[in-house]
Amino acid sequence: MITDRVDVIDDLDAFLETEIMPEGVLLAQKSQIKKSTTLEFPGSEPDFMVFKRRKGVQKCHIVELKDGHVFDTKKASAERRAMHAFIEHNAPHIPYRFESHFCAFNQDERSAIWEGFKKKISLREAMTGREFCKLLEIDYDEIVTSRKNDCDDNVEFFLSEIVKMKHLHAKLIAKLLNEHS
Repeated sequence: MITDRVDVIDDLDAFLETEIMPEGVLLAQKSQIKKSTTLEFPGSEPDFMVFKRRKGVQKCHIVELKDGHVFDTKKASAERRAMHAFIEHNAPHIPYRFESHFCAFNQDERSAIWEGFKKKISLREAMTGREFCKLLEIDYDEIVTSRKNDCDDNVEFFLSEIVKMKHLHAKLIAKLLNEHS
């Protein structure tokens, strides 16, 4: 849904060769980052790189996007280490100020995200879905409404796919009978 609402970079390596980007917001997604020969990622690549230029200032926001916001301590530490290793390896070669963000799209409070990451990220790195959409200059409320409208269709699709798995039929029937007895 996000990539449908933002200008996506066609060729990330070619884009990274330009020192000054045009005014606006451009997005590189995980698949493009993985293909890049310019970028190094010693751990894992981030979900998004958001390139933004406004009033002559250009920044690169590295964003790890999550639906939820509660992680175990090991996972939270690993996520942070991977993000910062990615920035450390790439910042010297790219003409942008870097900022790191851990976005919990469905959480409205930065402090809850920070707590959910076991305080392994800074409060400044915590990002709500609304803040992410503001960064991208897209409408958060429209996305939330669209997701809610798609909910019934998604449940129907999920159930129809589960039913196709013959090896689960007996387990599903047993579960349903247990739930209603």
